[in-house]
Amino acid sequence: MIIPALILTVLGFSHWQIIDISFSTIISGLTVFIGVAITEELLFRGFLFQRLIESFGNWPAQLIIAGLFLLTHINNPGMIGMTKFMASLNIFIASIMFGVAFIKTNSLAMSLGLHFMANFMQGTILGFGVSGENEQSLFKSISEKCPTWLNGGEFGLEASLLGLITVIIITIYLYRCKTLD
Repeated sequence: MIIPALILTVLGFSHWQIIDISFSTIISGLTVFIGVAITEELLFRGFLFQRLIESFGNWPAQLIIAGLFLLTHINNPGMIGMTKFMASLNIFIASIMFGVAFIKTNSLAMSLGLHFMANFMQGTILGFGVSGENEQSLFKSISEKCPTWLNGGEFGLEASLLGLITVIIITIYLYRCKTLD
């Protein structure tokens, strides 16, 4: 999530405001986003995903799990219009990315780490929404003249073109890696 934020800054669409540089903000973000990552990765890349891989193969399992992952996010705050389309595409591909990380490592550690860091960086550090939810943050992106399709608006970078491009690039990179051990 730092890459889309840096691009927005370099292009002049965002500038940054310090909100709350505090230990409690960091602890709160760590607690929330570690909990989210563990819960969602156990639910989606844990037992069910592994059984689906054994039964149907990697790609059918990936598509089923990505669809279920998207369904759990589909009515999050701000999921309307073009934001809903962009967020849905991003969330679906992010699920594929997490699945590729699991398949390449045969462990939940990398998918859990990617999931946690994406949410923590986007929310707690950079102050963007995370799947439409806002948490305490250290900084806040001020983007008065930035189109929503470019920064994701209140939903967060997950609903942006820059977020989508970044997730696609990382997914392709992980997929092409011989091993991630």
